[in-house]
Parts: sequence; C-alpha cells; structure tokens
Amino acid sequence: RPLTQLVVDGVDLLTAEASAYPEGVSFDRATATLTLGNAALDTVEATGDLTVALEGENTAGRRDETAVAFWVDGGLTLTGTGSLQLAAWDTAIRADALTVEETVTLVADVATDTGASQYHPLGLETETITVGGTDYPVSDWTCQIGRIAVLEGSYLEIPDPLISLTLTDAGGNPLDLTDPDALAAQGITLDPVRGLLTLEDASLAGIAAKGGLTLQLAGDSSAEELSLPGGHLVLDGEGALAVAGTVTASTIRFDGPATLRAGGIDTYSLTTLSGQAQAYSPSSGPKLFVDGEWTKMVAPLTTLVVGGADLLAGETLEGAGFDRYTNTLTLEGVALSVSAGGSAIESAGGPLTVVLRGENAITGTGAHCGIYSDGNL
Repeated sequence: RPLTQLVVDGVDLLTAEASAYPEGVSFDRATATLTLGNAALDTVEATGDLTVALEGENTAGRRDETAVAFWVDGGLTLTGTGSLQLAAWDTAIRADALTVEETVTLVADVATDTGASQYHPLGLETETITVGGTDYPVSDWTCQIGRIAVLEGSYLEIPDPLISLTLTDAGGNPLDLTDPDALAAQGITLDPVRGLLTLEDASLAGIAAKGGLTLQLAGDSSAEELSLPGGHLVLDGEGALAVAGTVTASTIRFDGPATLRAGGIDTYSLTTLSGQAQAYSPSSGPKLFVDGEWTKMVAPLTTLVVGGADLLAGETLEGAGFDRYTNTLTLEGVALSVSAGGSAIESAGGPLTVVLRGENAITGTGAHCGIYSDGNL
C-alpha cells in the first residue's frame, strides 16, 4: 500500500522540511523508509506500508500514556542493525502485519489493565509477526505486564518480564548492572531482556527485583537477602544458593536441580522440580531444597577437618567430598591417621553423616579420637 500519511511526534514528514524533523529522524519518500538513528520518540503514526531502518539505540512510547507507540494502518517492516525499545500502557505496536529482520533488536514493554490486554495481547495488535522469514503467532495472554522481544533473530514472548533489579556486593555497595566485565569479575552475568541472572560462586549482600527473575545457578553462591515482592522467581541450573534471610516472591518455581538454603520463605506458591506446590510463610522457619526438592533441614557445621584439611574453608583431600547443605562427608578409599595435632575426623556445630565407599581406614595412636563429632554422627 502506498504511504499516504506519516506523522512522527506531531510532525507530518510527508509535507515538512527535513529541518523540522525530530532529532535522529530522516525520511526517504522514494522508498517510504523512515530511518531512526538514536532517536527518542513518543509516537509514530502512518497510513500505508512503512519501512523503519534502525541505527543505534532508539526508543518510542511512554508507559504512562494510552497512545500507541507505533500505529501503522498497513504493513510495518523493521530493518537495519540497530535496536528499538518501546513502552506503552496498552498497545506498543498496531499494524496489519509486522516484519522484523533478524539483525534487528526489538523490545516492547506494556503495562495494561485486564480488559485492554484481552484485546491486545502483550500490547501487540497484529495478526502475525514475521522474524527472519519465519511467521510466529501472537499469544492471547491476559496479563498486567508483558514483553515481546526479538533477540538474535529469535521471537520471544515474556509474560512476566524483569522490570527492575538491584544487586549489592558483600560490602553493601550497589553494583553497576551496565558493566558486564565488572559483573563477570564477581561471578555474575545478566540478561535484562530475558530476566536471566546467572550466579557462579558469587557472594552478594542483596538481590532485589520487580517483575520476573530467573536465577541460573552454578557453583556455590550466597546472598543475605533475596526479595521480589509480588514478583515471580525461577531457580534453574545445578548450582546452589544460600540466603541468610528470607526469600520473598509471589511465586517460586524450580526449573532445574538447583539447591536453595534460606533463612525463611515467603511465597503464595513454591513449586518443586517434581511439581509439588506449597505456600510458605517466614514463620515456618529455615528451609532447604536440594536438587529442586524439599529436604529436611540440618544445622550447618561450624567445623569439619578431615586428615588435617579444613573442608569448610575450601581445602580438599583426595577421596573426600563434602555436601555442606546436608552435612554429608563422603569417603572413598581414604586412609587417615590420628596424630598429636588432632583427630583424623573432627566436626562440630551440627549432625554429621559419613557415606563410605570402598575401603577406608583410620590408624594411629595418641590422645585424640579417630572420629570426634560434637553432635550426632
């Protein structure tokens, strides 16, 4: 369809001089191509087929307004190598057909009321969206906040997007989430569009977020607090997270065999990896989930020295393994001896479980014990 109208932030680009165009905007009448180069706009309205070439980082729309960010009575095609970030209260994009080249990055966030979202799922009013030559149907979710995105040629629908995130290091200092190198140095990787936070042996004072957050866990990480009031938390990966305080979220779900130790859980629904769901209140006390499933809580050990190796301090001993979440010491083919310096195995602070594999031995003489446990064994 020929382009018969194009108004950008109130400026009619079909009749106005180029000098009157909004900053970062240019228009080629011959090809009906609107080029945005690091432009910050409110609305774009067009009648007819429109091609938008993106350069740099561009934004359009406002969450506090009912206006549609991109309203095209025709087909809308997004090209180029830039990005477009859209925000709207109801509809981010209205077009007869939406085509996005795989080199484009598109993120559209919409905060709707329930009635509006029934008519404009995720703020996208179009029959189909085509990304890199592939057609995708638009879901008809009814939700308060939604996000659609095109990243690296993939179309994503995220019904519970991450709205805000604050991380503080072990010293209580806020981390700069826009500096990936600084985050990586602390074992942290963030994908804000997908709402994916990866922790690998990270130590944090606090994790505070709004919206939806997925924690991908690797290694052993810790945090003093983990708070998503009214939000949705997903735990994935094979690592562990120890939270000294209460984990707060509207819903919590395990999508992988992660381990979580928490001083308390405050949620309407926690769903384990096997699908078991239960509500928890902080008054229910500390909780432990191992491999995505609830596990009986044990008091943590304060001392565990095996063959002179302080396992709680990270020292290792060949043939010995320790799971600090269940206080389980595994020995396989280990030969230990009692010396004048101490017992062969010494533990304190909580119960100790020893799993024996193969042939193990403790020998020696002296005043110390072969095994000394200041607690149940």
